[in-house]
Amino acid sequence: MVSAPENEPKCDKPPEVVVVDARYPSRMKLELRCGQAWAEPVVARVKLRAEVLVAAQDIDAGAALDEQKLRREARDLSATPEAIGALDATEGFVPRRRLREGTLLQARLLHEPVLVRRGQAVRIVARHGGAIAVESAGESLGNGKRGDTLRVRNRASGRVIEARVLGPDEVEPVQ
Repeated sequence: MVSAPENEPKCDKPPEVVVVDARYPSRMKLELRCGQAWAEPVVARVKLRAEVLVAAQDIDAGAALDEQKLRREARDLSATPEAIGALDATEGFVPRRRLREGTLLQARLLHEPVLVRRGQAVRIVARHGGAIAVESAGESLGNGKRGDTLRVRNRASGRVIEARVLGPDEVEPVQ
């Protein structure tokens, strides 16, 4: 229920609540407004509880995340707004460090793994439309995560090209 502050004139309709700063869900800054008559700043302390993902077992750094290693649990998120609630949000990411059983999964604890390393053999896959694909062997001249652009030497021609990392050991030429 919202009512006018004690020292302000009465409002002939319910005051409007405007969110001023919601960066921290546990301490939101609001403003109560009665048209042009008055405005009063207010701080709302909020307890936010939601189903989120936690480690169902100890998970090593760099290990793939899947349904068997994670479980859903209701947690207070007031102090941890980075919590991850959906399994598909972890796709392509691995833990930066070892996660102990019961650890709340947060974005800052995950990172994209390096899929291609310098000196590693890679498949260069050039596609045209959905029907034509040409593959060639190459050697990575740098490290890269999914979507990164790096230099690759075509082993057949010796030519160095710019290529985008698609997955483990697979790149596509950048046009």
